[in-house]
Amino acid sequence: MIENAAARGTELFDGLCTIKESHEQIGDVRGGHGLMLAIECVSDRATKAADMVLPFRVQNLACEKGAMVRATGPNLLMSPPMALTSEDVQTIPAALDAGFAAT
Repeated sequence: MIENAAARGTELFDGLCTIKESHEQIGDVRGGHGLMLAIECVSDRATKAADMVLPFRVQNLACEKGAMVRATGPNLLMSPPMALTSEDVQTIPAALDAGFAAT
């Protein structure tokens, strides 16, 4: 389980970093050490001005696409189970990408 969590965490972190390139509302992706990750939502990436509403919108849209994430303040938090599969990992960035694209 530990090895799986490390591998899937790296995979998920890479997937989140990839969607960051497409969405200016993503100020930072945090994690990369296991399966606890976060996305910082901003209204302006240059100034890092926090967006306190966007995470809740993205959370709802991502849930509709099959990914359960938690909005808290300007962040979207993820802590999927350690038994996560590589296929499951693909669902999370895809759902978040759709959520950001729709806002």
